[in-house]
Amino acid sequence: MTEAEYHSTLRQIRKWIDRGGGEDLCKAEEGIDELRSVYPKRLPYICAEVELMLAKGEDAEKCRNVIDYVVQEFYPQEGLSDIFALKRRTYTENSPEHRQLDFLVEFYQTGVLPQQPFDVLDDMKEHLLVGQTDLDELHALAEQYYVTRNTLLSAVLMMAWCKRAGHMEDCENYILQDAGQPYPHPVYKGNFGYLARMFTDGGSYTFLLIDDAAGDRTDIDVLANVLHLLGQNVIILREYDEVLPVQDINTYALSCIQDAQTERECIVITVGKCRMDSDFVVDATPAVIRLLTRSISQDAPLIVFARDGRMGELHARTALAGDIQRLSHCLPKQFSYGLSFAWTGDYLKYISYLYGESAETLLAAPASCDFSIVIPVRNSADTLRHTLKTCLAMDYAGSYEVVLSDNSDEGCTAVRELYEEIGDPRIRYYKTPISLPLDKSFEFAFLHAHGEFIFSIGADDGVYPWALTYLKKALADHPKEPMFSWNRGFYTWPALLPYDRSILQVPLYEAEVSALYHGLGLYSNHRDIVEHIDDIFYNLPLFYINSGFRRSYLHTLRQRTGRLLDGIAQDAYMATVNLFLNDHVVHINCPLTTAGMSGYSIGAGTLIFNDDVAAVTNINKKKKYLCDQMGEYVLRDGEYRVPYIDTADKLGFYMSVMRLQEMGVIHAEVAEDHCFDYFGKRIYLTDVQFERFCGMLLYAASQCGIKKYRQCRAFYEAICAQPKQVENPQMELFSDYKTGYSAETEKLTLDAKAFDCYNVADVVRLTARILNL
Repeated sequence: MTEAEYHSTLRQIRKWIDRGGGEDLCKAEEGIDELRSVYPKRLPYICAEVELMLAKGEDAEKCRNVIDYVVQEFYPQEGLSDIFALKRRTYTENSPEHRQLDFLVEFYQTGVLPQQPFDVLDDMKEHLLVGQTDLDELHALAEQYYVTRNTLLSAVLMMAWCKRAGHMEDCENYILQDAGQPYPHPVYKGNFGYLARMFTDGGSYTFLLIDDAAGDRTDIDVLANVLHLLGQNVIILREYDEVLPVQDINTYALSCIQDAQTERECIVITVGKCRMDSDFVVDATPAVIRLLTRSISQDAPLIVFARDGRMGELHARTALAGDIQRLSHCLPKQFSYGLSFAWTGDYLKYISYLYGESAETLLAAPASCDFSIVIPVRNSADTLRHTLKTCLAMDYAGSYEVVLSDNSDEGCTAVRELYEEIGDPRIRYYKTPISLPLDKSFEFAFLHAHGEFIFSIGADDGVYPWALTYLKKALADHPKEPMFSWNRGFYTWPALLPYDRSILQVPLYEAEVSALYHGLGLYSNHRDIVEHIDDIFYNLPLFYINSGFRRSYLHTLRQRTGRLLDGIAQDAYMATVNLFLNDHVVHINCPLTTAGMSGYSIGAGTLIFNDDVAAVTNINKKKKYLCDQMGEYVLRDGEYRVPYIDTADKLGFYMSVMRLQEMGVIHAEVAEDHCFDYFGKRIYLTDVQFERFCGMLLYAASQCGIKKYRQCRAFYEAICAQPKQVENPQMELFSDYKTGYSAETEKLTLDAKAFDCYNVADVVRLTARILNL
């Protein structure tokens, strides 16, 4: 089948669906059945599937889930307007979502932003700013901002309406979630819950609004107005293009603050650009923001609002760099007029407000035992039971604790009940204040660890009985080393793999003849490591299962990066940070832990994709409550140079490199050809996310220059030009694992069930008998 034939077939199928008769729908069903084994799944095919679902009366939310799973707006593709037109049909006519999708459909059909909704918005804004807006008009203004894709400002306005209307208790029922797909991944919702907490906790905070010359000043005036309605304080930093000769940027910034004026209850600071003695023109806004951040004392960090395009500029390495971090996601460039928000200043203040306790105090607490085995867990009590058995069976005479950090969903009490059932005082139980994202779940757990040495495992992993004894010796033998890595085993839990397979892998080690340590070069060898990251990544110190650190290393992280754990995934981020911050790591050749992979494993989830539209109808079913919309990872602008393809397990590594570069922490470069080649190979022909991933690949390439864009466009077009029939598209994990001994890796791979291993505790016991350590 050619590409032209593929599209012609789909056009005919959609005509049958449009007619709507029983016979025509049967023909459409038959036509789609014939195309279900044809890949890749293009957006016109997704349109036909969703259109048929709607014609058959399928649940509207399931239809939306399919659409959200397969589309993105950073690189608009053929069929995007059609698919948003279908999504529009899933909402009540004239609802805010329906009207926003009207707006998007017209834009993606014409390439021009519809003017009429903005004209209506301008009239509404004028009424608000002259004090003539009543309660209904305030609500209508919030909806109109939503329709015109300024979703953050809409949400703040809706909070103000809730306060005046007496709906603060149930305000999340009124905050509108974007009806399109402005995020790099459909799981994202943003961090508006962080703002909502600040608006409702009884405090009065100061917010900084950037009124840049290229933006719409009335939007900033509207925001200032509603922040006052919410009982907050406002500083407006009004930028202008005049260039002034100055000798010292900080002196000029201080003079701008000292010359501030008061307008409508707001402090207004005017700032221009500076021509230095070197004749170089400098943006003075970052210097002003740094001074304000240091001078404003409050329990929450200083929150900055700015037009999205300006927010990206403030994040640049030459601007605020690591002193600012977005909390709202970058908007597709066609909507960069919308507002974004970020925290600025001290990272510990940001996470202290997030966790509801002082991170500074937790960091400063002295060690109270030798070791902390940290286990962040979410809902997975079934596997955790066996993981805890291995942790409590240590052959170690010293002191240690098991930090059990319960990040389970609201109402899920299984982890706490298991902790109470076991009743071992070595287990220290902590409940996260909200349902935290992955990296913040680990950060929260590390902050509550009291061991002199800390390492983490997952709720389906295991620790060998000799682990702490070997670690104690390593700490004594290498008193100046901040961290250690080690060998680990591997185990797949029952029901993870098809055909009833379960794998057990043991790294062999003989204490009498094997060297206990060897040095692994990190920064001293970073160019080679980055070039071969796909082979080397899991040997890097991830601070998860395969490595750990002295307690004092947390202070090193804060001092050298301005952060603790701040990545898309805790292991990928820490591997990247450790690679560039340390010359080497001492590696313990003896295996100390085993990595389990179960249905609860996040790592397994990222490797598996769906090849059938029907399989994704329930993927986004779970609601993320407003109170939980905080702590979410948000990409900086520079990270969009990496294709957001989450079936690529090194995504977190490449993004972390870009993040640390933009923050000014590291200066290393990643070879673009190698990076794009890696991600291109992780776009699978039979994945229904094919179009979304290709869109993110093309968007990333467009950020890297015309040459790279043309290469990636040719790659995409070549695949699309030859639709292929694939009869058995199922992906099978670890199908290449063979039982037996490998002299190359010095590992023994076994059929776990053949040795009566049905959980990780069984695996640890068997491994202990094999290694006899």
